[in-house]
Amino acid sequence: MTSGDLAAWLLEQIAEDERVAQAAIARTRRWPATDAPWVKARAHSDNLGAGIAVLDHLQATFANPARVLAECAAKRAVVEALDGEWSDDRIGLERAVHLLAQPYRDRPGWRDEWRT
Repeated sequence: MTSGDLAAWLLEQIAEDERVAQAAIARTRRWPATDAPWVKARAHSDNLGAGIAVLDHLQATFANPARVLAECAAKRAVVEALDGEWSDDRIGLERAVHLLAQPYRDRPGWRDEWRT
């Protein structure tokens, strides 16, 4: 299994994340932007006080499909910057791709050799 295989596999995982986020956006278009579930959760936590700040941050970070799409675009740009060239002068970029892949370790196709 080559690092190029990792790049292809990682792009598949990113595409799946994008698909899920786009589906979430399509489902929530029926609400005004201020009534989307992640916005309502934030407003609710604001009413509960500062003790909910961590929950609020997690909700805004992980339940916001627009943020997921932005994160996917950033990951895709890093992977595609390699342009299929895995060489000594791109070792830092190769390392970045390996690090980007780590959150997907629980998905089918993951190889232990990609672990950092």
